[in-house]
Amino acid sequence: MSNNFLGLYKNKKVLITGHTGFKGAWLSQILLEFEAKLAGIALKPKNNNDLYNLLRLEDKMISHIFDLRDIEKLEKVIIDFKPDFIFHLAAQSLVLDSYQHPYNTISTNIISTLNILELLKRLNLETILVNVTSDKCYENTNQAIPFKEGDPLGGIDPYSASKAMVEILANSYNQSFFKKESKVKMFSVRAGNVFGGGDWAANRLVPDIIKNMISGAEIYLRNPESTRPWQHVLEPLGAYLQLAAYYYNLDTHDSSNFSDAWNIAPGSTSQLKVVDFVKVFIRFWGDENIKIQINREENKPYEAKTLGLSSEKIIRELGWRPKLNIQDAIKITVDWYKACVNLDNVELITKKQINEYFKKLNQTVS
Repeated sequence: MSNNFLGLYKNKKVLITGHTGFKGAWLSQILLEFEAKLAGIALKPKNNNDLYNLLRLEDKMISHIFDLRDIEKLEKVIIDFKPDFIFHLAAQSLVLDSYQHPYNTISTNIISTLNILELLKRLNLETILVNVTSDKCYENTNQAIPFKEGDPLGGIDPYSASKAMVEILANSYNQSFFKKESKVKMFSVRAGNVFGGGDWAANRLVPDIIKNMISGAEIYLRNPESTRPWQHVLEPLGAYLQLAAYYYNLDTHDSSNFSDAWNIAPGSTSQLKVVDFVKVFIRFWGDENIKIQINREENKPYEAKTLGLSSEKIIRELGWRPKLNIQDAIKITVDWYKACVNLDNVELITKKQINEYFKKLNQTVS
């Protein structure tokens, strides 16, 4: 693939579901940097300091605020906008919330995806659909073996189960409808534990760390020995854009040499235990007085102890590789939050981090 694949997005119409969320806001700003025409569908941002609000994205793109389970509103947006690309990020994405609200989690994640798939089947627009799921869609038996795309799907917690269901649903539509006489091309992407500036979600590790470091409070960890594939938000978003450009340039739907699911994983040095990940954060924050405490509660909701992904396929097929080691990823995240605390221009630092990252990505894309 050309090292100028991002130029493809200039003047292309891109629809982002979940654009008011953490990853959606970063993706929106990236695509604005590359002069795409953007529309988004999502619920209202929850907090005034959400990245969507800080970047003033409402003024820079067409923003539709409604629940994706409303298929009539969704159909009108797709017909009117006629997107060249759809990045489907909208979801209830928190494991702990899925235990508290399982019906809403499963309904939101399944029905929103089903509505998009069904409308694309009916309308048969010439569109690339990027179905964003999660590394947690795999059946995890804590074997410490990185998952590959063909491994069994499953999930104990409702969130993981919903993402496995979404993968099965999307594959069904892909095989039954989109690989026949269809203008739609679609694929799924499964990323690791994503973090970066601008995430303030409750019950998510990095926002909890940041809030406690700002206040000087102790940091409480639920599962300090759990291992996760940590990656800065720019890594998977860059891969999504590269993959979407790859599918756009395919003459046919012939993908016999690979499945239509792709893992986006960090390098092996980014597979860290939670407690070690937090220690690196504290070191870059620069306050040695911050203490770590372990939550000893015995009846905690189940969360997998070990989780790892293999990016062998995307490395082999596209030449994509992670560009940020764990130290670099945490440093630029701390830099972002410090800028926010100091009331600096977070739009400026967000754009700076985007442009520096994509310079690195473009230098090595084959």
